[in-house]
Amino acid sequence: MARKVKKAKRSSVPVAAVDVGSNSIKMTVARRRRGALEVLAEESETVRLGAGLETSKALAPDRIDSALATLLCFAEIARQHCATHLVGVATEATRAATNGEAFLAQAREETGWSLRVISGDEEAALTFRGLGATRDTSGTILVADIGGGSTELIAAESGAVVLNRSIPLGSGRLTDRLVPQDPPDPADIEACRDAAARQLGAIPFPAAAPDELILLGGTAEALAKFVPDPDRITLADLEGALCRLMAEPAAQVAIATGIPEARARVLPAGVAIMQAMVELRQPANVSLAASGIRTGLILAALDQAATASADPCETLRVLIADLWDEVEETLPMAIAGEDPEGVHQMRVASRRLRAAMDIAAPCFPNKWYRPLHKTAKQVTRSAGAVRDRDVLLQFLKSERKKKLTPEMRSAIDYWAAELSVEREAAREEMLAFLTDFQERDIPAEARRRFAAQGKAGGKSAKKSSCKDRDKAEPSLIDPKQSWAANARRVLKPQIGGLFAFGDAIADPEAVEAHHQARITAKRLRYTLELFADAYGEPGELALDTLKEIQESLGQIHDTDVRIALLATEITQLAEQEDPDPAVRTGLDQLEERYRRARLRDHGALVRTWQRDSAEFEEELHVLIGAEADDAATS
Repeated sequence: MARKVKKAKRSSVPVAAVDVGSNSIKMTVARRRRGALEVLAEESETVRLGAGLETSKALAPDRIDSALATLLCFAEIARQHCATHLVGVATEATRAATNGEAFLAQAREETGWSLRVISGDEEAALTFRGLGATRDTSGTILVADIGGGSTELIAAESGAVVLNRSIPLGSGRLTDRLVPQDPPDPADIEACRDAAARQLGAIPFPAAAPDELILLGGTAEALAKFVPDPDRITLADLEGALCRLMAEPAAQVAIATGIPEARARVLPAGVAIMQAMVELRQPANVSLAASGIRTGLILAALDQAATASADPCETLRVLIADLWDEVEETLPMAIAGEDPEGVHQMRVASRRLRAAMDIAAPCFPNKWYRPLHKTAKQVTRSAGAVRDRDVLLQFLKSERKKKLTPEMRSAIDYWAAELSVEREAAREEMLAFLTDFQERDIPAEARRRFAAQGKAGGKSAKKSSCKDRDKAEPSLIDPKQSWAANARRVLKPQIGGLFAFGDAIADPEAVEAHHQARITAKRLRYTLELFADAYGEPGELALDTLKEIQESLGQIHDTDVRIALLATEITQLAEQEDPDPAVRTGLDQLEERYRRARLRDHGALVRTWQRDSAEFEEELHVLIGAEADDAATS
């Protein structure tokens, strides 16, 4: 069965990444949220760590001191954003310096950053991965990350890298060698352009000109101040930028544009490199992008977050806090009531929150955790009656457009009017609950409880769960085990729960069993999404299959809700003194119509189950490290 793999959406603990370059030190703090990378903070400081490296071959003491002070400051900012994982790389200046390793050892000891030198090829690979998180990398593209001491070049076709090079060509390096004056002399800039052209000309680029040249790095970020459209840059734009940069000293440029003076000093050489690149490769378009190596570092760190060392309670603390925020974000639209989708979004957000809280109890103190868990369930329930009637009213609206008997149309009109009254009553109950919910400021209470670091899994959490791992309830998190181990542990009983419905799924009369199977499938889906990083691509494949099964179960459930509510309407109509015979006939006809529809839906479910269940069970057991046959006999 051909399936499209989609990334599951979940949030993550923030990660801070720092890039120690030749010109500047930059930091990004980000987390994965709702399937995308959410940037929490970005910092940049121009320290010119590589200044004088061409002649001295070593990092200057005053530049090292400046770099260490910057790293200490950035570490404090990262921790303010709850980032406990501080990763970083040093590039060309540290790579080439005779005292580069000594600088890194001092930085690790004094600042808390996990720093390492990376090769030019790894720098280019991380840069491309980071770019792919925010930009379309399809088609034929060329990426140039122009730093102070080196330039990373990546040529790609349809998202696949075909060339990856790092060359010792950077704005700081060229400035130190060829631009002694400030402002620069035109002849010096021409010398920079010629030097860049010689080095770039030796690169075995693909024969065809690229569709897009994407410029990254500090040079590209600074250039954005000088061009009218960063998404469409021409050679004339680059020439205009150089004219401005050669017209006044770096200090004046810094005042006029807001870029650091040290960056303004090396920018002319960086723009000269860009000119040489555009003239050599003749791209169809040139653009600037902020993404780069730090984004790649963060993505790599987030991928490793589900390794054996990951703390499950700390991970859940961050996730649950984020899920409470998502519930709060849905409230205004649900309360306004102008769009039925608002109630639906609130219900889904609360279900995802419940799925996390259902398994996390051993990590947190019962005294405050149980009331919040109960409230999360109440949010879901408050939306249930409203949402069921919204779905049915939308269905009846579409039904009325079909070819129906006059009696059926009369019945639909009567039923829709009754449902609208019921919906308003259910909505009043929901609004009463949500008003109390907001007056008690439950989201703020949840933020306070789940925001404090170091509280998860403490002494005040459930003692029984930490006492004996073998006695810990299998459906709950075991704080003694890793995030990855818990991903397998929690999933196992849920797999057994779903496949226990195998016989009932084949029975068209097993209405309640079908409903319970749907609930079980939904819980399993939320578990797969919650532990998405731990399960990796096999989990994505299993999730894709589960969505198809869940859709079939959902169709049957919607029909069952229609039949049950219709039966109530028929009973109530019969109790009236003078019921409309046309409406009664139409209701009977609709009931028969929906019972036939249920048989069709059930047949589709059985076919889907027979087609996918064996493969699906295999996919799930891969996730828990067990063979399907072993699980079936255990």
